[in-house]
Amino acid sequence: MLRPMTLPELQSELDRLSPGDRWEISQADYLRVFGANDVARARLENFARGHRCGIAVTPSGIEFRKLPSDQVVPIR
Repeated sequence: MLRPMTLPELQSELDRLSPGDRWEISQADYLRVFGANDVARARLENFARGHRCGIAVTPSGIEFRKLPSDQVVPIR
């Protein structure tokens, strides 16, 4: 069994991505790192934006996609 991902490990993985690269975390890791309360989605979006990533919800978890440096990071 894989050990759960920590926030510092996720930050490191996202920092290493090149524009267009993707990284996915499991639903369990998402819930553990960002929580399951009413602000979890906003926390996730703010975290992704800070690492110049877009996010997509997938059947198995959350996918981060590194955006090009000239692309504006969307704010919802």
